[in-house]
Amino acid sequence: MKKLAYCAHSGETIKYSEYIFKFVYDKGYLPLDPFLTVPYYMGTWVCAKGDKKQNIDDTIDFMLRCDELWIFGKDETDFFQKGGVKKEVEEWKKSKGEDGIKYFTWEEVGIPKYTPGSKWHD
Repeated sequence: MKKLAYCAHSGETIKYSEYIFKFVYDKGYLPLDPFLTVPYYMGTWVCAKGDKKQNIDDTIDFMLRCDELWIFGKDETDFFQKGGVKKEVEEWKKSKGEDGIKYFTWEEVGIPKYTPGSKWHD
């Protein structure tokens, strides 16, 4: 049975979710990216009622059911820039300690904009 990896990244990088899915799957894990896995839930009836706290609590519950927490960002300074990712890491550490946390840059994931030699690289 494959392990389940929760994919933590900023909502501003939702455009990279499919790259993340492929990256995680190619590593032999099943990805759980809240932006793709539960978008209907996150964007409709719970959030529409204005209950963002309930949404965050439920997303944390999803995360804690996973085997590992994978954090994605531009570089080491980018991993904790957003409150959501910070909260996810805090809750993971509180519940599971440091075990199972992994960090990956966009270059490692293969995002063209961040991959040297790519026609999209800055």
